[in-house]
Amino acid sequence: MLALRQLQQFIVVAEELNFRRAAQRLHMSQPPLTQAIRRLEAAVRAELFERNRNTVRLTAAGAVLLEEAQRIVALTKAAIDATQRAAGGTRGRLRLAFVPSAALGIVPSVVRAFQRLHPEVGLELSSETTTMQIDSLRSNRIDAGILVPPLRDAPDISVTNLRREHLVAVVPVDHPLGRTARIELQQLADEPFILFPLAQGPAFLSAILTACLGAGFFPRVTHEAPQLQTVVALVACGLGVSLVPEVMRTIRHYAVHYLEIASEPTPAYDLAVACLQSSRNPVIARFVGIARDTAARWSGLEQC
Repeated sequence: MLALRQLQQFIVVAEELNFRRAAQRLHMSQPPLTQAIRRLEAAVRAELFERNRNTVRLTAAGAVLLEEAQRIVALTKAAIDATQRAAGGTRGRLRLAFVPSAALGIVPSVVRAFQRLHPEVGLELSSETTTMQIDSLRSNRIDAGILVPPLRDAPDISVTNLRREHLVAVVPVDHPLGRTARIELQQLADEPFILFPLAQGPAFLSAILTACLGAGFFPRVTHEAPQLQTVVALVACGLGVSLVPEVMRTIRHYAVHYLEIASEPTPAYDLAVACLQSSRNPVIARFVGIARDTAARWSGLEQC
């Protein structure tokens, strides 16, 4: 096997075609360089240079080795550079999951910002509930997740809050409250509710129940749906009302009305980015920082 140092020495001699100048470039004396080239010729079993008292020229074999040696050195440098970028978190892979509602809000901005700053990091995206993301993090199916905290019994997971998301009411298009754009939450006290299952998003459901209890009632749940789009569809069918993230307004449906809630405090929940506490992947750390910074700017733009 040829050592990289041998190839680098050979390349310099081939470029200079002068052992003295080549030795100066390599910061070594000429005799050890001459010996190194002889050992290289012995290793490849071919004469690489034609030498006489006045000139040094590459042989045909030397010309072939020069081309291959330059390619090997370039590939080695590229491999080292790629490794260093991976160690610094600027190259690699990131498997990211997010709660579906976040895809309508902050996720596109976060992903765009991350890709712009780290184009050499490959992204694998998936939509998962908070409960699913916890399992995926622990089983190493994802590296990071955008979910709804707080998490239960999850001391092994690091959570960084991103922003506060407001809830709005959604009612059938022919509902009497649909004629107004803003309601008090207690006006829904007697309505049948369609809610997200507890097992899929306990923190999200807890935010809804806390808001309702604060308004003086416990919602009468008649249907559950594992996806917020399905919740809206069931409301459109006239099966009840619900509270959904404000970003759901972007999904326009001819058979529902979205209503702002005037109650104080405005019903809301947190959105956060999570990863394993034990993670040492620098790509994940960079993503968390970019997600936090993007969320701060995104909130500021919304308030302007």
